[in-house]
Parts: sequence; structure tokens; C-alpha cells
Amino acid sequence: MQGQMHPEERDLIHRTVLDDNPTVVVECGTWYGGGSTLAAARALHAQARGRLHTWEIDPQKMSRAVSAYAEECPEL
Repeated sequence: MQGQMHPEERDLIHRTVLDDNPTVVVECGTWYGGGSTLAAARALHAQARGRLHTWEIDPQKMSRAVSAYAEECPEL
């Protein structure tokens, strides 16, 4: 899944969600879903609670992200 972040940035988001243990994470700018979106979603899944709300202004990019999650990581 394509993403726009360096591995260190993804790790920071993942660790922050795990450490803060939120029930809601909000993100603006999904792109293809493989960067910050995936890092936050995996952290929420690891803590077995919470919901990620993410928006993408480009409907084609959002559609591609939704399809990628359904195919590559339906558990999220």
C-alpha cells in the first residue's frame, strides 16, 4: 500500500497512538492510505479499540485506499 511518510514518521505516529491510547484518531489527507493512515490504524488495532476517521479530498485516491484496505488488511 502506497504511503507518503518515512518509516521513522510512521513509527512515531504508531507509538504515539499506542502511548496515548485514544478511542478516536482523526486524520485529514488519506492519500492512498499507506502512510500515517496505516500507522494509526495498526496501532488502534493493536490496542483492540478505537476508531480512525480519515478524509481525502480526491475521490479517486480515497477509493483506491478503501479498496487497498479491503484487499490487503481487512482486519483494519
